[in-house]
Amino acid sequence: MGSNMVINLLLQASISQLWQMLNGLQLTVHMPLFHLSFPANTNFFISFILTVANFEIIPSDVVMMAFDFPDAEPFNEGFDSIGYGSMYPVENLGTSWLLMQIYLVLLVLWFTLRWISTNRPGCPRVALFRDKLGGFIFWGAALRFLFQSYLELCLAVFIGWYRMEWGDD
Repeated sequence: MGSNMVINLLLQASISQLWQMLNGLQLTVHMPLFHLSFPANTNFFISFILTVANFEIIPSDVVMMAFDFPDAEPFNEGFDSIGYGSMYPVENLGTSWLLMQIYLVLLVLWFTLRWISTNRPGCPRVALFRDKLGGFIFWGAALRFLFQSYLELCLAVFIGWYRMEWGDD
């Protein structure tokens, strides 16, 4: 029991360091937004680690195949160089947007399971699944992903707000 606690503590510390490294990586990737001059090898390195820092597990082109956005020029060259090549937040977020939609579907599923387990207390498997799903949604990797992608989410939304076009109704 004591060894299990020690191993758990070591793993928790290493995961915490991994998340801190990812935070630093995100800040490093967004450095070109400060209008600083970077050598070509630094720009190449930043473009190489961009997919890791912005959680681009699935290429943005694959995620956006279901949508038809009109062509929009990027906010400026700095934003275009770090992956914000459009004025539309959904297009800029890519995989992060898809994962946020999955998170919302899981929330609806959790509330549905909560309603079922409250109104039908004779279903212990439903309550057990609801508890496991709730642990994942509210305390697990899904919530940690939302915390880690705040920078990308804020930048994409603020770019969209800057040039928001309203209809002439």
